[in-house]
Amino acid sequence: MKWKGRLAIALASLCLVGILGTWAWNEFNVSPLRKALPPIATEIREYEWSDGFLPDYSYHLKARIDAKAFRSYVQAFELALHRDASQYDESPVPWLNWRANGAPKDDGWWTPSESLEGTFVSNRRRRWTFAKYEDGYLYVKSLQH
Repeated sequence: MKWKGRLAIALASLCLVGILGTWAWNEFNVSPLRKALPPIATEIREYEWSDGFLPDYSYHLKARIDAKAFRSYVQAFELALHRDASQYDESPVPWLNWRANGAPKDDGWWTPSESLEGTFVSNRRRRWTFAKYEDGYLYVKSLQH
């Protein structure tokens, strides 16, 4: 009879470790840009690169969401609509670009148009984060150089 009680405790402990491990992985290894996706998001794809030594990185996220969820997403990150007269901490060239600066070239899933029309932007020093909504998809790119 004692072994059944110990087995139950061991199984409960194992389940708790699994739950805590999953939580820790999501908390510390998932990008805030992905965490902020609404529950309705589907077809989620990500690509990331980092220098490893320097703080340089490039992150790309694509997800199918609706236009209302896109507006909420942009507001959550305080992204402002890009205009030709927009002022940034540094020149947007070459950083504010949908196709350059580490864009994934693997299986063709990264397909935003090159146009900056409808692009919402945040720039703080050498960090850029920008998003747009095209063909039912949210495209987000974040980089630091």
